[in-house]
Amino acid sequence: MTIWAVDIAALDGSGTPETLRFASEDYTQVESGPAHYYYELRLIQPALFQVRANTGLLLPGGGRTSIGQVELLNTDGGLDYLADYAVDGRAMTVRRIDGGAAVTFLTATVERMTFSGSRVAFTLRDPLAQLDDAIAVDVYAGNNTLPSGVEGTADDIGGTRKPLVFGSVVNATPVLVNTSKLIYQVHNGSDVTVTAVRDRGVALTFESTATDLSDLLTTAPAAGYWRTYQGYISLGSAAQSITCDAERDDIGAGDVFDELATLAGYTAKATDITALNALGNVGLFVTSDLSYKSAMESIAHGCGCYYALNDDDEIRVIALAAPATADITIEDWQLATLDRSAIGSGSNGLPIYKVTLQADALATVQNDLAAGAVNPARYAAEYRSAVATDSATKTRHPLAGELIINSPLRDLSDAQTVADAILPLLKVRRDVVECGVKELDVSELFMGATVSINTTRIGYPRSFVLLGWRLDANANRTYLNLWG
Repeated sequence: MTIWAVDIAALDGSGTPETLRFASEDYTQVESGPAHYYYELRLIQPALFQVRANTGLLLPGGGRTSIGQVELLNTDGGLDYLADYAVDGRAMTVRRIDGGAAVTFLTATVERMTFSGSRVAFTLRDPLAQLDDAIAVDVYAGNNTLPSGVEGTADDIGGTRKPLVFGSVVNATPVLVNTSKLIYQVHNGSDVTVTAVRDRGVALTFESTATDLSDLLTTAPAAGYWRTYQGYISLGSAAQSITCDAERDDIGAGDVFDELATLAGYTAKATDITALNALGNVGLFVTSDLSYKSAMESIAHGCGCYYALNDDDEIRVIALAAPATADITIEDWQLATLDRSAIGSGSNGLPIYKVTLQADALATVQNDLAAGAVNPARYAAEYRSAVATDSATKTRHPLAGELIINSPLRDLSDAQTVADAILPLLKVRRDVVECGVKELDVSELFMGATVSINTTRIGYPRSFVLLGWRLDANANRTYLNLWG
């Protein structure tokens, strides 16, 4: 007989740490030595949760981890005392016990505890929830005593966000931080190089790099020239509309993704970062609230990849690929359900005939340029497009769709390579399937695995890429989200 047991870290009403222990049957855990822990028979739903890869626009139904809840039975009111307990932000461990052998099934963080009728439910926190936070930035103090200072004044930029460059940005609008000295800032940090400065599209002439901020403040460049120190720019004469190009020390797609993951408190898998770097350089200019999730999605999806958290608490970034040699085989007898929702990767369930990556983005689009500006048409368009098309797919499926992705890739040729790689995967039949599986060891599951369904139902067997799963521990059933 299988027994499910949960351990929940908590603080009682007086603030004393305590471990709450419940199980699906009366259970006593015997430790080495005299320690014995009793688990009260209260557990009616040991774990109900879903894990999905973040595929964004690449594939329909792309989502994220959404761990559900654990439920206890409280018909007799014996758990009413838990209303005085604090469990949010604390650890919960779910274990499966067969024949006396306990295996850790799930370790998660409790988000909240709720009471409803005869049940007490513990909602578990999405392990990637921190990605919803806005990218952390400093704000301008607004305490300049002109002509000194680079924090603006209370009347202009005081209290506003300082800009951040990730990777390499083109035609970014820097912030005027000192109106007396004509000093601007494009990045709040030292590891950045300003490579060009323009006024209404006309290039100004670089004069020198200051030795420190004091040098930048005290030594102005000649009229029509600019100096720089770290993320600051000093002009020698008043300008109308200043933009600049700037790049950080690390500009590869993988390095920028890794930097964002680290800032959010996560670790990205090193080999994935190396592979992502090989796809090209990227650029993001952050001047307003932008979540880590949005920034990381932009990089991953814009490079033809998806991401998810693995069992080692590393973020995997995986290039979309066709099913390969089977990692997991599901036999017909294991299938409780088999539902196919689409035969194509488009939002309408049909194949994709055209992939467009809008890349080489300008941070600032300009239509009112000076007469001497070079290539004004380029500065009037935010993106350039890399397009891959298959006319045969459009002929076969007149309603086949187009996939359009705004990509932070810096080089249009890199974007074309990605578009050319994505189209062959999406222009052909791809079944989107959910299957309910009995007696599946969830420890074998990993995002991006190739799953072979060995059945004659609905014209199979067929192989798929695993993009998520939903577990109902109480029913001992796992629902796989498959594409292939």
